[in-house]
Amino acid sequence: MSPKTKTDQVERIERPNRDTFYKDYVLPNKPVIISGAINEWKAISLWSVDYFKSIAGNTNIDVEVSPNRIFPPIHEQSMKRLDDYKSMTFGQYIDRITSESLVAEGYYFAQQPVDVLFPQLMNDIKSPDYFKEKPLSTNIWFAGAGYITPLHYDLAHNLFAQVTGRKRFILFAPEQTKLLYPFPKFSPIAYFSRVNLDDPDLVKFPRFQNARPLECTVEPGDILFIPVFWWHQVYSLNLSVSISFWSHPGWTKNLKPAAMRVYFSYVAALIWELKNLFKVFFDKVVVK
Repeated sequence: MSPKTKTDQVERIERPNRDTFYKDYVLPNKPVIISGAINEWKAISLWSVDYFKSIAGNTNIDVEVSPNRIFPPIHEQSMKRLDDYKSMTFGQYIDRITSESLVAEGYYFAQQPVDVLFPQLMNDIKSPDYFKEKPLSTNIWFAGAGYITPLHYDLAHNLFAQVTGRKRFILFAPEQTKLLYPFPKFSPIAYFSRVNLDDPDLVKFPRFQNARPLECTVEPGDILFIPVFWWHQVYSLNLSVSISFWSHPGWTKNLKPAAMRVYFSYVAALIWELKNLFKVFFDKVVVK
């Protein structure tokens, strides 16, 4: 999608009470930015490259690898795996992404449990009081400048809290799914769109020209509410640290076609990985 394309903006509000938020945004499944929602977090003032390296620099982590800073690189014809990972310490990862401005390949530490990997950071954040139930999980995203997560949707509500840096989101309502050409339902990436938003092929995907996105830039201190099944593509505008609080949308949502598509994709992903493991075993052991 061209940066010149005019899109409507996600609504931005001041901090609501929980009942208002639930009635006006959760029930109608409507995205919104809550300005300054996490301004009181210690993380806002504490979290920096030096702080992370001093408090968790020796922690071993697995990071995603991409040849083009798109995670996952679903539009790459040569993609042979769903995910490619590399192990390193958190300090090594930070050094890598803060010095790779001229390198096309990227590493991404994405959607990892804060309480498991970095329990020492839990005192720096606070679970927002906007959902009626406790979050399913609390995950950290630590992105370098120029990283892109392609257009996809999730199985849960997401309160996406921006701690440092800025991220740009392009969102589409679930009702526009047919305009976004998802991958086949038995694909391992069935909840991703085949449309490349930055270079859409309108000959191959003609219905996409009728899609109507929302757009926003999430600033430090903001929370973006991404309702379940809302499509979104994410751009890291600079070095960025974010926290996601995932919340179950209710069991009835699990029966919707969008949810079933994700379940089918999980099975396909497992088969995909088993086939890759078998191929590696065959190439290394049987052939030799």
